[in-house]
Amino acid sequence: MAPVVAKAAVGSAAGSRETLVVHVKSLEVGSMTVSNLLASVIELAEIPGGGPIDGVIGHDALGSLRYTIDFRQRRVVWAPSDATDARGSSVELQVSGGRFLIALPQRQSLLRLVPDSGAASLLLFAPQAALPVTTLPTLATLTTMSGHTDVRMATVRELHVGSLLLRDVPAAVAERDLSEPVEVDGLLPLHLFDRVTVDGPGKRLILEKT
Repeated sequence: MAPVVAKAAVGSAAGSRETLVVHVKSLEVGSMTVSNLLASVIELAEIPGGGPIDGVIGHDALGSLRYTIDFRQRRVVWAPSDATDARGSSVELQVSGGRFLIALPQRQSLLRLVPDSGAASLLLFAPQAALPVTTLPTLATLTTMSGHTDVRMATVRELHVGSLLLRDVPAAVAERDLSEPVEVDGLLPLHLFDRVTVDGPGKRLILEKT
């Protein structure tokens, strides 16, 4: 049983909640082992579809590792030997608020997104007037580990991700929560790409799409 060491607020685009924080001495992740982690304890039963999930592994656990998420093959390769030679669009990883952040130049703006392997769709914080966005009349509910909020669906006609150009990307537009850092413009779902290599030590993200 991991000992409780603190209480902390866990925030997301859907709000924030106070949680217990426990100390995890070590965690085995595939062939890798990470030590001395602080983990928030959340009732996943409150999240639709969260029943079979035991937890979420975040940047604090994986930020020092190299790994490839192969969405086509539905597998994760830990410490791939070709991580530093991966082909694709390479973008610099920055650290903001304890998580990775990537800065993506667009035609008339700079978009700062958190790369997220669990996001269902592109999430943007309103307003995003500088992006070519078509707002749809459809409303939806965004549910996260810290709550839920109403969002408006939209389509981003052009999204530049390094050297890649994505067109007509479905997106959800949410009002910015006050707990969200002002330098974050939203979340980038990594499943938009075929393979994603995270080079934690080299502080870069390599995105491959055919």
